[in-house]
Amino acid sequence: MESKTPKFDKAINEILKNLVPHSKECGQCGSVFEILENDIEFFNKFQVPPPQMCPDCRRQRRLAFANYTTLFKRPCSVPGHTESMISSVPDGAKFPVFDFDYYWSDDRDGKDYGLDPNLDKSFLKQFEDLFTISPQPALNRDPASINSEYTSYGAQLKDCYYTFGGMAAEDIMYTVWPLSSKNCVDMFIALNTESSYQGVFPDHCYDCKFVYFSKDCINCDFIYDCRNCSDCFGCVNLRNKKFCMWNEQLSEEDYRKKRLEINLGDRGELNKHQAKFTELIKTLPVRATRNEHSTNAVGNYLINSNSCLSTMWAIHSENLSYVDFVMKVRDSYDASISANSEKLYSTVTVGSNSSNVKFSNFGRDLRDCEYTMSCKSCVNCFACIGLDNAKFCIFNKQYTEEEYWQTVDELKTKMLADGEYGEFFPMSLSPFPYNASLSNIIYSIPKEKVLSMGGWWHDEENNIPKDVELVEYDKTEPDIKNVSDAILKQGIKSRGSGKPFRIVQKELDFYRRKNVAIPELTPYERIINRFSFVNNFKLVKDNCFNCKMEILSSCESDAGYKPYCEKCYQQEVY
Repeated sequence: MESKTPKFDKAINEILKNLVPHSKECGQCGSVFEILENDIEFFNKFQVPPPQMCPDCRRQRRLAFANYTTLFKRPCSVPGHTESMISSVPDGAKFPVFDFDYYWSDDRDGKDYGLDPNLDKSFLKQFEDLFTISPQPALNRDPASINSEYTSYGAQLKDCYYTFGGMAAEDIMYTVWPLSSKNCVDMFIALNTESSYQGVFPDHCYDCKFVYFSKDCINCDFIYDCRNCSDCFGCVNLRNKKFCMWNEQLSEEDYRKKRLEINLGDRGELNKHQAKFTELIKTLPVRATRNEHSTNAVGNYLINSNSCLSTMWAIHSENLSYVDFVMKVRDSYDASISANSEKLYSTVTVGSNSSNVKFSNFGRDLRDCEYTMSCKSCVNCFACIGLDNAKFCIFNKQYTEEEYWQTVDELKTKMLADGEYGEFFPMSLSPFPYNASLSNIIYSIPKEKVLSMGGWWHDEENNIPKDVELVEYDKTEPDIKNVSDAILKQGIKSRGSGKPFRIVQKELDFYRRKNVAIPELTPYERIINRFSFVNNFKLVKDNCFNCKMEILSSCESDAGYKPYCEKCYQQEVY
């Protein structure tokens, strides 16, 4: 088949034809990383040069383009609109921000901002010019979601509040990535879980509280890595058990009597049991990594996935390298946060049946696109922002098919010669402040460092209304049974940061129904705490506590855990 970009193909093939595995110095942090045979196969498949940065720096850069933690109240930039709106982009951005409904309406046309490409000018400088004038959506929501205005990303959400990502979830609050779950609060990656509070990776759990890495459990509180258990409290590594407390088997009568004596609705008692539970975990074996039903898998939280290398959290996926947070994704490299897609290279939040997409941020139903941002239902678009149902566009301008390929060929060849082609957007083009991004959790760095890297930072202002009473967390009623609706008019100062946060009616009703104490931390701090349970998705070299074999682990022995390799864990627990 005749090449549509002959000049570029000739230039990239010259780079790739003699490429062999080698060591390389990261252009950002200076560390040495390896280019492996598997990497080179991907470079040839996608027709891209080797990356200039190490895998960690590339991941940090991508995740700086994903806000899964913070919502702001800010004015809408649509001319004539005077309302305030909920947005994942705070006021002070260098680009316009349009409310969600208007952004995706027929009243807005991204082609109105089109620019002519200039081969005498840096591609990134031209894209920055387009980025500065092109509106971004206040939220990246699914239009099909119902009564879920305080959410971002996600698909098919219903009655969700302060929730990020997820799919087919209902009645969810303060949660990141709920999947087919209902009536839950304070969760991180909850799968098929209902009527539960505070957990990390619960799977098919019901009526549980403080549930971590557990599956098929009912009416359990404070459980860690348990399977098929019911009516258990403060238990770790149990299988097919009932009426256990602190890993001790009790009779049903004794269990129910002891359980009635525990009041998790009281703040002091809740904190006491939480501390005891944390210590118990550290006295027992923990799985170094949590890969299940996966082959040729190197990474963590790989479920029913095959041929995944240096990958974190992939479900029903295959042939991935340096990928994280994906479901049903295959043949992809350096991709973060996607579902039901294939052939992604250096992308973040690109999904929903996308294919052959490179160097792009947030897109749905994209085909054969490169360097796009906030686009959907587009085919053969290059360097575009905010287009919907477009084809053969460059810098948001419409071209004929012949003109498109000729211009793309010229641009990509020039970019390759300038060292710009093959790299994701720089941090300066992120729509989000770094301290509202996933990178701030996984790669926490100070404000000064962010600014030196070209990123931006949002210094939060105190926007608590004057009629709201501010109270210290320890001055609020400690027992949920005695908490009145007056708390809804108060701003509670966090035990950690001292920043105030509010309780809403639906949330208060949940705490009363579940008999759990009012939280002491802001929603953001609670999200960060749940990330800590997965070691911020980092693996470190360690040794199996049992057989001493060198392993990769997310639970570090230096932090007091006893990480076991999978073989030793299976022998110990099952």
